[in-house]
Amino acid sequence: MKISEWKNLKDGEPCKHPGCLSHITHPCEECGRIGGINVMLIIHKLKCELDIANAVISDTKSKLNSILSSATEVDDLGSTLYDINEVVLDL
Repeated sequence: MKISEWKNLKDGEPCKHPGCLSHITHPCEECGRIGGINVMLIIHKLKCELDIANAVISDTKSKLNSILSSATEVDDLGSTLYDINEVVLDL
């Protein structure tokens, strides 16, 4: 089966292999999907979402470190807490 053919299959729709949907522990020999689902596509999407989340976490950590390092006096506490709150609200 050509890649262009199985890419058009909907989740749960079998390829031409008779046992396609029965493959739940390993990929179908014909289309490479597991249980009629393109698992590699799901993994790729999850990896992209994880990369975005990691970037947000890194950026937030950097902003918080910058705020905390600039607060040197006890009098800055209110301002520092306000700045931290602004960063958290942006999440």
